[in-house]
Amino acid sequence: MAAPKMFVHAVHVAALAFECDRRDRTRELYPTHALDVAQAIGLDATVPELSTAVLHDVLEDTDWTMDDLAESGVEGTILDAVETLTRRPEEEHEVFVARICATPGVVGLTAQRVKLADLTVNLANADSVEERERLERSIPTVRTAVERNR
Repeated sequence: MAAPKMFVHAVHVAALAFECDRRDRTRELYPTHALDVAQAIGLDATVPELSTAVLHDVLEDTDWTMDDLAESGVEGTILDAVETLTRRPEEEHEVFVARICATPGVVGLTAQRVKLADLTVNLANADSVEERERLERSIPTVRTAVERNR
């Protein structure tokens, strides 16, 4: 699949995955949040990073599985990055962020850049002081990992 089509395909898959559960806890459409995260990566975003961004909440917030994403045609690096960005049950936020930051290679850098964008978007929409502080603590950690892995 050609690179630009990879992003269009990821948007399509995300729309399918969120078809039954269209809004997040803030009542925002999931695809809107996903596109905001993709936009926040910046002008130098790669197609795999953009594709990962639009899919980053699928495993966590729908009943879709890695197998479903693979069967839908999502490519391996993106699958691995999405899995990295999926918070595990009972995983504390700090442990989750540390795991993303410790992920090596292209998958790690992709996940780290998407997580940094996600944290930035979530910070802008934080609805409590506690949430804002948690996000503000995480951003420098992830930014350092991105700079280290570039």
